Amino acid sequence: MGQCYNKLCIACGVRVTFLYLVMAAATLALGEVLPLDAAAHFLLWPVFIEGGRPPLSVLAASCIGLALGLLAFLWRDVGAIGTGLWRSARGKSGGSAVALAGKLALGSLLGGALAWGLLFVLPLRWSFAVTGWAALIGGLILFAADRMGMTVRRIEHITPLGAMVLGGAQALALLPGIGRTAITCALARLQGYERPDAYRLSLLLAIPALLAAGLWMGWHMPAISEGPGLLASAAVTAFFVGIIGASALSALMRETGFGLLVLYRLALGGLLLLFAYG
Repeated sequence: MGQCYNKLCIACGVRVTFLYLVMAAATLALGEVLPLDAAAHFLLWPVFIEGGRPPLSVLAASCIGLALGLLAFLWRDVGAIGTGLWRSARGKSGGSAVALAGKLALGSLLGGALAWGLLFVLPLRWSFAVTGWAALIGGLILFAADRMGMTVRRIEHITPLGAMVLGGAQALALLPGIGRTAITCALARLQGYERPDAYRLSLLLAIPALLAAGLWMGWHMPAISEGPGLLASAAVTAFFVGIIGASALSALMRETGFGLLVLYRLALGGLLLLFAYG
């Protein structure tokens, strides 16, 4: 199998074993819930993993499973939004939860529209060099934003414009090495949100993005060779790994911020550049 740097159409006709599937689902989940980037890691798979990059069917199932995992992890926020929408539908005041839902929906729609447009503009093949520099620069931006950002705003303070900025920035995750969580957390910190609230906003915006990505890949993937049991296992793996990863980062950022993950991004970028120029 030749080198394929396709970020979106990653199906390369590989045979999927259970261990391979678990590794793929876990890589996608951790790359999405942590300020890293799954695509940058999958770029290295042909170098280190026998079989190459995962097929679209596995990635689609993992995206759906991860979105459901984030719904479970954010059950308080999701429950408050659901209750507010139910009260609003019955003619009662939905409170701030309905306003938050509307702003998140606005940001998600803008991000989806920009991502759709970028699919027709951006090249689909990426090199180690481009991805490596993106990982390095993105890590430095996240570090600077985390250090420079004030901690005066909570999630309920988000404005429609702020939601549009964060939602629209998610489209930049189409560039491998950037990372959806990294760019949204960096911009949220620059807007003055406390670290936990910046991360919650990022995860709330991730849910519709992941569902849309899973459905998009499912629609465009070729004939499925993996059985429903394997795909269900991918979804379940992403579900639980996503919850574990989000819980770990939520606890870690209260102590050290994003510093350790920034160091990891720098190491990842350096490894990619080593393969690019070495």
